[in-house]
Amino acid sequence: MKFKNLLVIVAMISVLFLSIGTSHAVPGVADYVPGTDSVVIFMCEDTAADLDPVVPTGTMNTLWAIAETTGISAAASTFIFNTKSEFVLDDRAGWTPLDVVVDDCQSMIAGLSQANRTALRHTVTMNGVAKTVFAGYVVYFNDVLSDQFISWQYMVDMPNGFSAGFNGFSAEGGVDFTSAFPFTASNLAENLGLDPVNALELYPRWFLLNTNANTFNWWIILKGGPSVTSGHVLSGIVCDEAENCRSIAIPIPLNLNIIDVKPNIPAALKASYPAGGFGLFDVIVPSNRSILGWSYQRAATNAIATNWDVIHPMHRWGPIPVPQ
Repeated sequence: MKFKNLLVIVAMISVLFLSIGTSHAVPGVADYVPGTDSVVIFMCEDTAADLDPVVPTGTMNTLWAIAETTGISAAASTFIFNTKSEFVLDDRAGWTPLDVVVDDCQSMIAGLSQANRTALRHTVTMNGVAKTVFAGYVVYFNDVLSDQFISWQYMVDMPNGFSAGFNGFSAEGGVDFTSAFPFTASNLAENLGLDPVNALELYPRWFLLNTNANTFNWWIILKGGPSVTSGHVLSGIVCDEAENCRSIAIPIPLNLNIIDVKPNIPAALKASYPAGGFGLFDVIVPSNRSILGWSYQRAATNAIATNWDVIHPMHRWGPIPVPQ
């Protein structure tokens, strides 16, 4: 992975993040406090056809920045995983005191081998239209047990007028690992595995402005642990602004799931545009498996100057389950 200084001009969008404080990271959402390790998700399109002619070129990208907050030099091993939590590549990163390390998905992909790019290919849908992207997540594993990293992320598609910011996941006390790490994926449980970041319930949002194929919503679900996750589902209700609700169940078989929301919304709730509402889901996964979620909303107005997008963490409430 190559780390470069980036000059990024990002259109600012006001985002309200609600959270509930705990002694460790906010369960079920990425929080604002420094942690020992950082986890960032990514997805992007290829911008150079000669790098990978099988993958369509495009402009979507993910940028991230990780700051050292204690005034002490730091170093970390970096491990790239695909959407199935299959290990792809490792590297190293270093910080001087109060330094910021930045990277982006497209630059990272350009520095990978053809085989590694192939391992990161993933098909997403946007309003039911399939598209090939690169997707996965990176774990920054600090050399020392010190809560000194905090991370920020941006999903951008600037030529089309889209830019949305959100926080990365800061694992206070460090994420868990095994003797086979990095070849065995972490469960992303913080405090060295003692505290799973486990949401009992997720509360995502959705908004459909029109039928434009560039208007879509994603529910992005990141689970820790092994890649064998058959049977995991989001089970609950979705409601519109008029409090009409319907039951739905959405499989989440991968470790990084990028769910196209619109096809999963019952027709009665999206009979006219614009339409929007929320979801309330029970998370049916093992109680010791960490899970994080974000709602991505994109509204294409047919004019770049008035297009907008935003990312919200999914909220949780209720007691944190204790691993058995």
